[in-house]
Amino acid sequence: MTEEWNEFWLSDRNLGNLKSIYQGSYLVDIRTIDDLELETILKTELEEVKFDECEDQVGSLDGGIVIKSENSIIITPMCCGDIGNLREWEKILESQNNIWKQLWIGHPWIFYRRANGFIEISNYTESNLDDFNDIQVEYKLPEEEFF
Repeated sequence: MTEEWNEFWLSDRNLGNLKSIYQGSYLVDIRTIDDLELETILKTELEEVKFDECEDQVGSLDGGIVIKSENSIIITPMCCGDIGNLREWEKILESQNNIWKQLWIGHPWIFYRRANGFIEISNYTESNLDDFNDIQVEYKLPEEEFF
């Protein structure tokens, strides 16, 4: 995606003050969204909603948690991931040590496990845990820095 397109998708919706987390991404840092931009985002999301049927038409906003390590983005929400998936991240510190678990961030997703004070994270996959016999550690993050 060109820099011009990257800037266009934000300015097209009067969100020109926002910056994507990297060129080509539709994700922005939530800490940079002000009230006017939030209002614009919500109006856009709700513009075709019939309020007498809103429960079936309104979903969560796209996005989620982005993980950086040494100033590089290593994990981002994927297709169908949304900010409602935050509970999945909270489960990490509640999980047992040395047991791989799926972390739903959209698809493809990742697996994680706690091990010796670290959170180990796999590469993205669309395999089920039962079918993924040889999970390789792609990233190893200190547990105390994770949350």
